[in-house]
Amino acid sequence: MNKTNEKGAKGTPGPREKPTSAEVEPDLYNAVVEAAELNSIALVSSDFEIKPTYFRDKKKNHHSISGDLDEVSFSEEDGFAVGFYNWSIIVKSGREHVFKLKTRFMILYTSLDGHDPDCVILFMKKMIRFSTYPYFRNYVSTISWLSDADLPIMPVISTLPHRKQSKPRQKRGPRG
Repeated sequence: MNKTNEKGAKGTPGPREKPTSAEVEPDLYNAVVEAAELNSIALVSSDFEIKPTYFRDKKKNHHSISGDLDEVSFSEEDGFAVGFYNWSIIVKSGREHVFKLKTRFMILYTSLDGHDPDCVILFMKKMIRFSTYPYFRNYVSTISWLSDADLPIMPVISTLPHRKQSKPRQKRGPRG
């Protein structure tokens, strides 16, 4: 079986270097985008814990959300690509972790036989974060309701951070 595999930051690097947008042919990449059929997005593991100290003073709790790419692989023979993304939310009260939810989501695309492996891997890396986040957001909402944690509504994510436009620089003359 001919398989392309890459791990994320926490995993061991796969046998291939990570492709970037500049390194793949746009036509080949666009062909992957057109052919890819989303087969499944699924929660494949979850770890949840809430401590009674969470409820002492919810206003003093500090929330943090994180996500990281775990693994992406492509089976050239079967034409499917699978990726795993880890999302977590941690709530601290002082230094104590009082709420923890760690998840692992899987995404599976099919109909990719005959496509360039680097383009498929790049496509997966671009899609997985944005595809799995709404599922994580919904899952957090459900856990929040079931545990009576009353977590704040999680934000939506965008492709690029918004930046303030800087004022145009004025040319300075020589100091005299």
